[in-house]
Order: sequence, then C-alpha cells, then structure tokens
Amino acid sequence: MLFAHTIQNWEDWADVYQSIPAFTPLIQEIFRREGLPFSPLSPLTPGTNAVFRSGELVVKVFFPRESGLDPEGDFQNEGAVCRLLTQRQVPVPRLLAAGRLRDRYTFPYLVTQFCPGEELGQWLPRAGQGEKLSLSRQLFWLLEQVHQEVPGLLAPLDLLVQPGELLMHPFLGVVSPAGLHAMEELGKLEEDRRAGRLPGPMREKGTAGNEMCTFLIVNISSL
Repeated sequence: MLFAHTIQNWEDWADVYQSIPAFTPLIQEIFRREGLPFSPLSPLTPGTNAVFRSGELVVKVFFPRESGLDPEGDFQNEGAVCRLLTQRQVPVPRLLAAGRLRDRYTFPYLVTQFCPGEELGQWLPRAGQGEKLSLSRQLFWLLEQVHQEVPGLLAPLDLLVQPGELLMHPFLGVVSPAGLHAMEELGKLEEDRRAGRLPGPMREKGTAGNEMCTFLIVNISSL
C-alpha cells in the first residue's frame, strides 16, 4: 500500500492533500509507470487537489470518491481542455501523462510540464501601463482561441436545471462557488434566448458555445 492515510470524508482529504510525505510514495509509482524522471516534491499554490512540483514536472492527484465527491468530471474536463488548447497552439503546460492509480483508493492523476513564472496577482501591482496593455492584448488573443465552439466536448446538458443539480454533474464534477454563479448567469442567458427576449444562437446538445467556455474557465480557475 502506497497511500497510508484514511479518507472517509472531505475533512480527511483536506487534512492530507498538501502533505508531501503522504503523497511521495504514490507519485513515485505514478512516475515509474509513466517512465518519467522523479525529483523530490515541492509544494505549489494550494487548491482542491494534491498538486506538487517534481523537477520540471507538475503532478496533480485528484481526490478519491471516498472523500464524498466524484473526481471523474474534473479529471476528464481538465485533460480534455489541456489537449484541445495544445492542438490550438495556445501556450499552456503540455500534458505528459494522465491515468488512474489504484491503491488503497483510486487516484486519477495528470502530469504536465512545469512553466516558470509569476502569479498575476503578485505582478499586477507593480506593472506599468504599457505592460498591462500588452497583457490585455495577449489575453484577448488567448480568449479568441479558447472561445470557439467544440462539438462533442461537453456531454448533453440542460442549462435550465436547478443549480444544485449541477454540483455532481457527471461531466462538470465539482462546481466551485464562482463557477456556480457563472452557471446561474448562463442559465438566465439561455432562458432569455429561448423566450426570444435576447438575440443569439442556441447551443445544440454536446456543443460548447462561447459562454460555456467562459464558464469552464471560471470554474477550473477557481477550484
């Protein structure tokens, strides 16, 4: 057994998900199976999942079902978005490995390249006006690449269902508070379009429109 801790609820996961000693044996085995070089782990900005740097790589180990939540939607979602953005030549960390390690619990995982840089919140206060303008232009180009319809990326989804039902949607997985707010606004927009109060194309089932892409970005970035 590689993972020695007991996970019976979300509190158990919250107590251990940033522990380097707890995850080192598990991640060493992941790297061995994937044929990737392992280096001692170091912490990264805490989120929802166990995320560590290992040399020039970043590994994300998703919470198991025993935490009380299903990780499958988040795992499939993030992997699909990474692959799609790489195909569109959007500068994102390259996905190197994805899979599931079955130990005491089943842990989905992703391994990507490490991209050195500085968090935006730390950079903005000292950035000059010209630098901010340059960043805005880069972000505009990036959003243009991301905000394109992707047939088949999303499972069929009725955006007018109650928001609470979306918390455990098989594709969306865990919806963050910011993502839930974005979904509520998106539902209102689609309802107005159906009623003819607002112009705009109707989203076909299985198609990710511009607004849905925005929701995915808000939800992923806030988890």
